Amino acid sequence: MAKDKQSPLVTIITGVASTVLAALILYFIGIKSSGEPIKLDDANNQGELITGETPAKEKDVYKTSPVYRTEKIEPNLEPLEYYRIGYSKFEADDFNNAIQYFSKAITDSSTYSLAYCMRGFSKRHLEDYSGAIKDYSIAIQLNPKSYYYYNNRAVVKFFLEDYESVIKDCTKSIELFPNNSHPFNNRANAYYMLGKYDQAKDDYQRAIDLEPNYTDALKGLGDCLLYFGEKDKACEYWKKGKFLGDKACKELWEKHCTEEK
Repeated sequence: MAKDKQSPLVTIITGVASTVLAALILYFIGIKSSGEPIKLDDANNQGELITGETPAKEKDVYKTSPVYRTEKIEPNLEPLEYYRIGYSKFEADDFNNAIQYFSKAITDSSTYSLAYCMRGFSKRHLEDYSGAIKDYSIAIQLNPKSYYYYNNRAVVKFFLEDYESVIKDCTKSIELFPNNSHPFNNRANAYYMLGKYDQAKDDYQRAIDLEPNYTDALKGLGDCLLYFGEKDKACEYWKKGKFLGDKACKELWEKHCTEEK
């Protein structure tokens, strides 16, 4: 049956090296699915996993990264200070210069996985998806225990419609930390786009079980229920999302669940 196939919103959370401790920090400070990076002070306090290895370059299977124009960078700072400046640029939506400072931090400390992660996050905002994937992949090489990095890379792959790869990255993220709702929602989005509505439905439900007010998952579960002909149940989830302020849920509820069409 015909469906509203709006591209589902994909959520991301950035990673730090100490996965379990970082998870507790994010849980208690309540970072949601808005795509906020981890707080600077929290990230710095966690430290980085140092492997002593320079990561190999990933094969470029997407497009060539653009050249970024940036301001003149200050010399002779410590890598952490370059990271701090880069983070401040990122928070100011100055993504070109954020990339410059994260790159300098990486040049001076090639095993700084969080700098790779945040540079990838900055590139994503500039729609340099190939560059973002490369940086997230290097961050994963440096710190393969960070479920944040897998989930973040999955987000970028979703934009490239590489849904099978999204599923793989989200599954790995879930294996590393199964109590995070976001990779369940992201994997559900990929299943949905592949027409695997049973698997999508299950993952949306698991995301909601972990985070009952997760509006993206409420919308997605409603979409699946509508596909299976369970309109009344779909309307219940969209109605909840609508009252939580989600625009997409509101539009779907008004379209399918009100008496007047």
